[in-house]
Amino acid sequence: WGALPLFEALAGIATADPTPDTRSTLEGFARGAERYWNPHLSPVGGYAPYPGGHTLKQGVFFDDNGWWGIAFLDAYRATGDARYLGDARRAFDFIAAAGWDPAAGGVWWSTRRQHKAGESLAAATLLAAMLYRDTGDPYYFAEAQKLVLWGNEDRVISVADAKRCRSLPLAEICIAPGVGHSLPLEAPAWANGHIARFVAALRDLVALSAIPAIWIGCWRWPRRDGLW
Repeated sequence: WGALPLFEALAGIATADPTPDTRSTLEGFARGAERYWNPHLSPVGGYAPYPGGHTLKQGVFFDDNGWWGIAFLDAYRATGDARYLGDARRAFDFIAAAGWDPAAGGVWWSTRRQHKAGESLAAATLLAAMLYRDTGDPYYFAEAQKLVLWGNEDRVISVADAKRCRSLPLAEICIAPGVGHSLPLEAPAWANGHIARFVAALRDLVALSAIPAIWIGCWRWPRRDGLW
């Protein structure tokens, strides 16, 4: 968690200020990050939580591999060195080969396969989209579509549950068409706009009354609608 933000910061600096020093610093960090690679995982290699962590009992995390792939791809865009594009590709290859659940869809949180995680799905989707942008390979476009489609069809909570909110004081129900369970991630402008408008409408009431909290929940509609 500390390495990845620093990696992205160095890539951002090298992109904004492309000097020999900023590029050298980024490349030194990127090559150090390659030490997290574990070629002994199955069915293909992946990035472990720690350098040389080849026998960790807690498993290897697919969301981490997504973030590593995105950071390596940003390093590639900042330096033009195809080595880092290869690093990003193999991060996605690991997610696609070991993280995707072919039976029910979705991306596991870790190789222990105890549960799935929105972080893994989001990171994999973004990485696939970015790889398609930078390579033009239709494989990544198809993979990104598959991941997004699964997200939209998740049956975590039905839009029918909206009726539970109708009796709440000051409740307002808004349905976003074509959006799934992770509404703030999938449609941030839509979600933020509605939340801002709702909060603005409450501003005077909040100043005059003792409202302890405002609870905002996100639901998914099996027919590709989102509800908050």
